[in-house]
Amino acid sequence: MRVLLVHNYYGSTAPSGENKVFEAERTMLERHGETVEVFTRHSDEIRGKGLWGLLKGALCTIGNPFAARALKKKIREFRPDVVHFHNTFPLISPLAIRTAKKSGAKVVMTLHNYRMVCAAGIPMRGGKVCRECFVISEQSNNRTIRTILPAICHRCYRGSLMATLPLALNIWFYRKRWTKWVDKFIVLSEFQKRIMIECGLPDEKGGVKGNFIQSNNQNIPNNRTIRSGVVFVGRLSDEKGVKTLLKAWQIFEQSEQSNNRTILTLIGDGVQRAEYESLATGLNVRFLGKLSHDEVLKELSGAKLLVMPSEWWETFGLVVIEAAMCGTPAVVSDLGALPDLVQDGRCGEVFKAGDAHALAGAIRRLLERTDYDEVCKNCREEAETRYAEEANYRQLMDLYS
Repeated sequence: MRVLLVHNYYGSTAPSGENKVFEAERTMLERHGETVEVFTRHSDEIRGKGLWGLLKGALCTIGNPFAARALKKKIREFRPDVVHFHNTFPLISPLAIRTAKKSGAKVVMTLHNYRMVCAAGIPMRGGKVCRECFVISEQSNNRTIRTILPAICHRCYRGSLMATLPLALNIWFYRKRWTKWVDKFIVLSEFQKRIMIECGLPDEKGGVKGNFIQSNNQNIPNNRTIRSGVVFVGRLSDEKGVKTLLKAWQIFEQSEQSNNRTILTLIGDGVQRAEYESLATGLNVRFLGKLSHDEVLKELSGAKLLVMPSEWWETFGLVVIEAAMCGTPAVVSDLGALPDLVQDGRCGEVFKAGDAHALAGAIRRLLERTDYDEVCKNCREEAETRYAEEANYRQLMDLYS
């Protein structure tokens, strides 16, 4: 099969899981003998360019005819069977999807986030999940009204009206056109599919395919006899639940049953890092910043457990699966796709999002489980069965077909 993959890389200063998934799927397709070409742009093209960079990004978000024209040329030369979009924001724009549809190729798009209906991409405001732009209950001629006005009023993207307006206009203009131009949407979980159907995605156009562990990562050590500590991997920000985690860790250390020598390790970076380091003063917490993928896997394989306390609707949770492949169980919040990944009790613990006491309790219970070795074994088996590359490749080809 001839597959053209389309992706706008996020800026290099903000490493993205979407970038990793795009590259992993490209490698997977090539490894299985498919003919693959790529069409990419990079947000670094407009970073550090001052007012011109901001203006170019805003205009391209609404519609970039130049990228659409370049994609048309690429399609004409390569003649793909499938054009698979991962991210069009900000430099490619949905106009390229219309171009692909007109070419006669089948069009597939992976929804890595909620940007199709949410200007911020992350439906969260004021520390809580926000659905204001998804469905408005007012009725007009028996139709449900959906609006972008809340996003504009709340300045949902980076707290800026000028930054939010292009994204809001993008949603308003393309909301109904997406479903005409795309033949199949790939969502990462059943939870995300339900949400997107509520937002207008036709049921028959949505296919569920989660992320996967690449074949060359399947030799991750899982039999370490010495495991210690708790690890968090991700962006250091409130929507990832880091503030709640630090509060929970303080409760955990103050508990009479806890082992005060247990160390919490935070891997990742973000603009709030200094604030979190201040909150962690006096606690057994270390901040490692950004690490290479191999270094992250090493930390995961040596930890007693992973904690992912997200307070927004995670579409998947690749680090949970990577930890499981290491045989490391996870404590996750009860939002989005996360509960489906750990099967509460079998491969980890699920707690109420935003509740520091519940999180501290879940960490303590998992660390003290008498059948901890069995839980580690369950994690590895689950990862190999449901999230191995070979199974994911078959899912993707079924969706293409």
